[in-house]
Amino acid sequence: MKKRQSIIVNKSQNKSKLALFFPKSEKYKGLHTQGYFKRSKADKPLITVVTVVFEGDEFLEETIQSVVNQTYDSIEYILIDGGSTDGTVDIIKRYENEIAYWVSEPDGGIYDAMNKGVNLSSGEWICFMNAGDVFYDNQTIKSIFSEINFANIDLFYGNHFNFNKSLNNKKEVNNTEFSLTKSLFNGLKHSHQSTFVKSDFCKKNLFDLEFNLASDFNQFLIAYFKGKTVYIDLPISIVDINGISNNERVLVIKEYRKILYAHNAKFYYKFISLLSIFYNQFKVSIKKTFGL
Repeated sequence: MKKRQSIIVNKSQNKSKLALFFPKSEKYKGLHTQGYFKRSKADKPLITVVTVVFEGDEFLEETIQSVVNQTYDSIEYILIDGGSTDGTVDIIKRYENEIAYWVSEPDGGIYDAMNKGVNLSSGEWICFMNAGDVFYDNQTIKSIFSEINFANIDLFYGNHFNFNKSLNNKKEVNNTEFSLTKSLFNGLKHSHQSTFVKSDFCKKNLFDLEFNLASDFNQFLIAYFKGKTVYIDLPISIVDINGISNNERVLVIKEYRKILYAHNAKFYYKFISLLSIFYNQFKVSIKKTFGL
């Protein structure tokens, strides 16, 4: 991808307000620490894109370019690195004139890093585009927010492509409307890379660090049970699926089950989740037995 020129943003004159959002530390860098901000307009909401990464120098740059090359010019980009010791920070520094805020320090895992991004955001909507994943094309955000009104919605989600880099294979996933029953058997069909969450809702419902594998599912259910979610039939992201296994699927569904109990979900869903665990464990056993 060709890197476009940096967008000029307005410089805030309110230094006291700046200090409320950004701690004074050599670890914290970016346009916000210099007093440069973007603000939402009536017809153009500010969108915060958060990328979390750790030891990701092999694939981080394509993610950064996917964000900074968006034709929608009201984007706040936040990048949270978990204290990488490879070339990740060098890549970040090459693009720091495009990044509103970035930090490189140890964290408590992916959801802890994502929560950092949420707490530092000032956009109306937040999307998590993690290292290795990209937007569908350079028009993605513009095509969404120039055409669709999301009043009274906490969360909306669209389609994505699963991309297996080792096989160079890309497959589109059309989510359609969310089905909790199907998700309990097959996993959450929509990805957080193709999900936009209202900032106020996200800050009130941070990712629960008790759930290591499916905290995004927990956050989604909070919005879903309130009737505040919407599906849009548009491709939003291309997601790297290397490393996903059926063993992990069993662990994820076990965590889904814990989340259902936390939400006091109907017995039917709890029972379905239990069946799903047995079903996926059986699939794993068959594959091991026959070397599949």
